[in-house]
Amino acid sequence: MKLSELKFCSDEASRIILKDDDKPTGGISFRGETLADFMEEIWQENAYEHNAAEINKALKQCGIQPLKIQLNFKDEVGMCFRVNNEWFIRKGYGDEGCYYKSAVFANRPIYQGENQDEGYYTAGDIIKLCDGNTKLAKQLWNALEWQMPETLLEDWDIHDINKE
Repeated sequence: MKLSELKFCSDEASRIILKDDDKPTGGISFRGETLADFMEEIWQENAYEHNAAEINKALKQCGIQPLKIQLNFKDEVGMCFRVNNEWFIRKGYGDEGCYYKSAVFANRPIYQGENQDEGYYTAGDIIKLCDGNTKLAKQLWNALEWQMPETLLEDWDIHDINKE
């Protein structure tokens, strides 16, 4: 994905706090101003039709620090991106439901269940749920399709899996 393809929804934009740049002239953001506030002030009713590249250009013109956005993570279901060091997850539809799942395990979210609106699981969280058993953690991650990892572990007979 490119910055010109990323558009924020109102929930995401309301979580991003803006900050004036460090230039002596300063900017025009007010304390606690969110990206949603800025977009609605600048573009009113069509605020969410603008992509991240256009938003960053407008922020710079107003003396506000542009968003630091990291994209292009490979995900199996859904997508995940980072703005100013905060993770944003968009669930996608898999075979069994709507969830987020990523095969990239490097210190980032790898799973968010269907009924999980906040928070996420990292590889470390999955391994911890499996009491450090990496073989079981891989089996658990491969089997997740929408449910919470704890629920799936309870559904399995863990003692039989550990004996294998």
